[in-house]
Amino acid sequence: MRTPSPQKEGAGLREFVIIDSSAVLKWFFRQDEENNDLALKAREEHLNHKIALCAPELIYFETINIMQFRIQNETLLTNNLRSLLLTNIEIFYQTEESLVATTRLTKKHSLTFYDSSYLYHAIENNAKLLTYDKKLLNAAASEGVKIYN
Repeated sequence: MRTPSPQKEGAGLREFVIIDSSAVLKWFFRQDEENNDLALKAREEHLNHKIALCAPELIYFETINIMQFRIQNETLLTNNLRSLLLTNIEIFYQTEESLVATTRLTKKHSLTFYDSSYLYHAIENNAKLLTYDKKLLNAAASEGVKIYN
């Protein structure tokens, strides 16, 4: 299992930012979404190696699931999937420890297991969180997680 580690960039280390699907989707549906500037800024900083966008492995399943319902054109869907993969979001794989801790967060904050997984990785890696999900933002604030801005 591969777990991301901050990569040396110049004199320092790249900062981890845990990104969820609500933010990733803003890259692809700009005209349909509001307030997508932050998501676009994060992608640009990631591609320029200023930050490291990271997520649990479910990021692809969650994002692609939503895309397939919103994009009817198969070629466009395939191109968007390739673009998503080329972004090279660094992936955290679940362990027994992370699954147990995520379950606790799910119950504590009444979140979905998916959202709790993003929260867990932000806590565990002392990383900022990038999400547009208000319930997840509230849970992050109560856990002392910094928000990407």
